[in-house]
Amino acid sequence: MFDVVLACQSQLRVAPSGQVLGLDMSVALQMADAMGLERGAAAELLPWAEVGLREALKEAQSSLSSS
Repeated sequence: MFDVVLACQSQLRVAPSGQVLGLDMSVALQMADAMGLERGAAAELLPWAEVGLREALKEAQSSLSSS
């Protein structure tokens, strides 16, 4: 699943404020299909990967603003 997230790093949903909302799930699922991953498993795991992505971005933003 990590490979799917890496492949989709430019396929993010972004709010007008610039805040990253998450992955474009339709693209992420298509990428998982293209990589030969089971679609059902990808549909279960990608939302959790998205949570991790948002948390990491939030943490990085906090560390930049506190510097």
